[in-house]
Amino acid sequence: MKDILKRLEGAVGVQGSLVMTRDGVLASSCVHDETTADRVAALASTVLRSLERQLPHLGAARVKRITMLGRRGRLIFVPIDDFVLVIIADKDTDLEFTLMEIAGLASRLGKRGKINV
Repeated sequence: MKDILKRLEGAVGVQGSLVMTRDGVLASSCVHDETTADRVAALASTVLRSLERQLPHLGAARVKRITMLGRRGRLIFVPIDDFVLVIIADKDTDLEFTLMEIAGLASRLGKRGKINV
């Protein structure tokens, strides 16, 4: 898992990445500040749980990716089975190719069958 996070670290616009359980527990991270990683994981967990509770009422099936744009950057949440891949990205870079790379790496994580912590 750490190898995939390291690959993301070199992607254009990516400032950090982490894998967490759906309830916000960090499994692995490539973020320079662990306090930031913990806070991002807590935010991602809250957003995902809230959204997934409302999806049935909206007639939607599941979340494939969530992108949050903030004053200082973007957070991208990609659910993978029982885990969530979170990308911390800058706000100005065009992430078109980076999003394709994220999708490919998320698919690789999912194909591993289970994520070893």
